[in-house]
Amino acid sequence: MINRVKKIKKFLGKNKLDGFLVFDLSNVRYLSGYTGSNGLCFITNDKQYFFTDFRYKSQSKMEVKNFEIHIAESGGLIKKLKEVNIISKDKKIGFEGNNILLDQFRDLEKSFPNAKFENNSMVLENIASVKDDSELEFLRKAADITDKIFDKIIKEIKIGMSEKEIASKISYYSKIMGDNEDSFAPIVASGINGAKPHHTPSDKKIVNNEFITMDFGAVYNGYHGDMTRTIFIGEPDEKQKKIYEIVLKSQIKGIENVKSGITGKELDSVSRKYITDKGYGEYFGHGLGHGIGLVVHAEPRVSQKNEKPLKANQVITIEPGIYIPKWGGIRIEDDVIVTKDGYEVISKSPKKLLVL
Repeated sequence: MINRVKKIKKFLGKNKLDGFLVFDLSNVRYLSGYTGSNGLCFITNDKQYFFTDFRYKSQSKMEVKNFEIHIAESGGLIKKLKEVNIISKDKKIGFEGNNILLDQFRDLEKSFPNAKFENNSMVLENIASVKDDSELEFLRKAADITDKIFDKIIKEIKIGMSEKEIASKISYYSKIMGDNEDSFAPIVASGINGAKPHHTPSDKKIVNNEFITMDFGAVYNGYHGDMTRTIFIGEPDEKQKKIYEIVLKSQIKGIENVKSGITGKELDSVSRKYITDKGYGEYFGHGLGHGIGLVVHAEPRVSQKNEKPLKANQVITIEPGIYIPKWGGIRIEDDVIVTKDGYEVISKSPKKLLVL
């Protein structure tokens, strides 16, 4: 945690800021270790301060280290920040423009009329995208639990079960094996519903001769797993086998090109070109992947919009898909650690087409 705070202080010096306000709870946790639902951090060149309310007085004392803790008895955290009197006249304060509500910003301006506030969006997200050794271990564990859930769930899927039932079982196992929460609401899409990348599980029953796409993840010590597997019920026809193999080879090609220095756009293009060359480019409409960490969709983005080079110890997903209306869809996704010279795939579940 201390090294993470040092990175913010280095940013302060480089940008001639007197302090930095952190509102986003995942970023608050990243800096301080706090896991509650109300808190903010204020970092200066000399000190770091943590603010929460009375409900989390004992919890913050246990979790938050190397921060001066202040408890708001009433009136909100910005009011307490003003009472502590650590933002003086003409100070230049950075804040997360991408993580603050308009009402919060107006409250800041009203509470500190003589301070200067500067929007520094995505600063912490970019810093947090490069994981330390402990974070990498947490992500490996999250991926391992996710693999174990998949192994359990494929033994329970039967014709006649609904998408909702499968999703509920995934969620149950995620909560008893991980951090008592889902990484995100599980996606279970069967048959033609597979054409919707973010389909909400429905009452549709599983029937013979169709794909089932399952996208889910466990959480371990706050860090998120995110894996997708597409399985088949019955006997796939030649077209189904062909399209599955295209997605699989596209995903493998993407993984094999992961290394520090390649841009998100370049990596996306590797998998996208393969699918396009096979005639299905119009059916792959989302980015190839995204970062994961204390949130499930984090920096860096692996898409045509990201021309920044990937860095060692960033952790990304590689998840191409083909989605054909009135036919269905296939997606395969793994979690991958970027290394200096290559990659480490931490999702271990088999990817060869599984037929139940």
